[in-house]
Amino acid sequence: MNETGKLGKGLISVIVLLALVLLVFFFRLFDFQVVKGDYYVSVQNSTNIYSTTIEAARGEILDRNGIPLATSRVGYNVVIDKNFYSLDTINDIILSLTEMLAVEGEEHNGTLPIELSGDSYVFTAGMEEDISSLKDRLGLQQYATADNVMTAIVERYDITQTDKADILTIGGVRYEMEKENFSEVTPFVFANDVSVNTVVRVGENSSTFQGVYIAEESIREYPNGSLAAHLIGNIGPLDADEYNQLKDEGYALNDLVGKYGVEQMMESELRGTNGRRVVEKTVNGEVVSSYIASSPTAGNTVKLSIDAPLQHLLESGLAYHAERIRNLPEQRLGKDAEGGSAVVVEVKTGKVLAMANYPSYDLNQYYSNYEEILNAQYNPLFNRALTGTYVPGSVFKPIVASAALEKGTIDLGSRVTCNRIYTYFENDHPTCLAAHGSLNVVGALRESCNIFFYDVGRRLGIESLEEVARSFGIGELTGIDEGLGTGLVEKQGTMAGPTERAETGGSWYVSDTIRAAIGQSDTLVTPISLASYVATLANSGVRNQLSVLDSVISYDQTQTIKTYGTNVLGQTGISEANQAIVRDGMIAAANGYGLANGLDFEVAAKTGTAQDGNNLTANFICYAPAEDPEIAIEITLEKGGYGSNLSPFVREILQYYFNGTVPSYAIESLPETATFSYNTDTADQ
Repeated sequence: MNETGKLGKGLISVIVLLALVLLVFFFRLFDFQVVKGDYYVSVQNSTNIYSTTIEAARGEILDRNGIPLATSRVGYNVVIDKNFYSLDTINDIILSLTEMLAVEGEEHNGTLPIELSGDSYVFTAGMEEDISSLKDRLGLQQYATADNVMTAIVERYDITQTDKADILTIGGVRYEMEKENFSEVTPFVFANDVSVNTVVRVGENSSTFQGVYIAEESIREYPNGSLAAHLIGNIGPLDADEYNQLKDEGYALNDLVGKYGVEQMMESELRGTNGRRVVEKTVNGEVVSSYIASSPTAGNTVKLSIDAPLQHLLESGLAYHAERIRNLPEQRLGKDAEGGSAVVVEVKTGKVLAMANYPSYDLNQYYSNYEEILNAQYNPLFNRALTGTYVPGSVFKPIVASAALEKGTIDLGSRVTCNRIYTYFENDHPTCLAAHGSLNVVGALRESCNIFFYDVGRRLGIESLEEVARSFGIGELTGIDEGLGTGLVEKQGTMAGPTERAETGGSWYVSDTIRAAIGQSDTLVTPISLASYVATLANSGVRNQLSVLDSVISYDQTQTIKTYGTNVLGQTGISEANQAIVRDGMIAAANGYGLANGLDFEVAAKTGTAQDGNNLTANFICYAPAEDPEIAIEITLEKGGYGSNLSPFVREILQYYFNGTVPSYAIESLPETATFSYNTDTADQ
């Protein structure tokens, strides 16, 4: 075949091959556009819908007068949203954001337990648990080095930067994102509560910071610092157990929740309902639309029965008088006064007007300064009012007097002679502080005569004494806001007796009974239970459940949603005549300390100096006016010496409550941020 023939045959082959290729393309195009055209159009036009949370404002906590105790202000967070950036840009965005925040002097979230030492990676000292968790999440053995970990970090998050400091920064943020389940439906808070300058700079650099936006956040503040810290409580991040319990109620892993106190107890009222933002994206990642599907609804506001100025007076008074007592002459004891509690209760309702602990701490510094607070002198985190248990001492004697009168063991004319030493038992001779001579029950309460109550207690018997003491709430819970949550957990005290002793494997003797009759032996009380007892004593024997709650109102304070009334727990059954006899004895005791000076009515009171090992706990109970009581007062001071050491403090509380006279130390100790003030014209200088 000549060359021309060969060329023609080759050309035909090429043409046939091209025709076949074109034919295949034609059928494929026909398949795409005609046979399966509708399917591919639907795929191209299909979208994915993601929703994110818009946080609701948390309700406030107010005192009975509307004074703010816990408030929320608007803060601004820098947030990264996965819906609005491409994956290959996230590391650059993180680095740019951190550099911008550094210029503004602000911090970001997310660091590794690794740092640079020179040019080498090393694990951060004291972070062993975090280091172990990091290795587990990366699938590394526990013997892995810091370099091993950083190599895994670079690979895991596709970090292309070469500067080791930059790698640490990016790796820390990406690791934190992963821990917080960052996704299309869970944005990541890169920085909290940033300045206005940062807000502006994020807006100005929106083209660089793709997927980054500013979100408003409700930030909890406590304007009065330490005021009622143990009562109000605090909020914090959910732990694993809390999340498992609350996730079905709409809580996210990065939500804040009430951790203790009223913040925890009233979480369901304070929290509010979050809103929802919806983002619609194509399968190619293009955003089709973004809109707010539902707006957030702010939480309700909780109003307490607490009176903020009275609360502050009690807190500052505990600190002031503990210091005063520590500096008394040695023979007065109380040199080691360490901590204490004071409670004021509205007699007829059981509403707690003030419940103070000393020492206390600033709620605003609870997280930022936790270690210092935890290790501070006298344990300021200890909620003495609800969970401290103390020997009552002589403040228990009005119960013994009430029981003996009601059971017929004594009457107003019954007398016991005190020669300072009780000689009824052959080998047991307990003593009194003085030889008081012949006393009836009124005189015995006035003088706090141990001999009288030894003898009356022996004749009364422990069974009758225990029965009446429990009717006053000794050894019982006060029920303070029972059933409303775990935020106010009180410890149950004990009432001495055969049953209590048997539970510890011991035996009960008559000599134990006489000591129980002066508030010693195995009896232990919390300050809140002492407050309940004295309020019951003042309330004609009616024992109300104690409560710190007044009402729940709407966030804008225009609507009352619920109110909390009075719940009666029981009655002592002591007759009015016998109550009057005990009251007269307590009036006589109060007059001995001048408690009614400057008031136009009588005051009823009783002191207690309780032996607790080698220490003396100072207790004081009081109610006023004696004839028609409004308030009951309880004060306990650990290692405070004689109960009478507290009488100046009790006088100040009475003078403030009934006359408006303010001790100068209360005015001087008000924080600058206080949301209330005292009338300085009535200051007691």
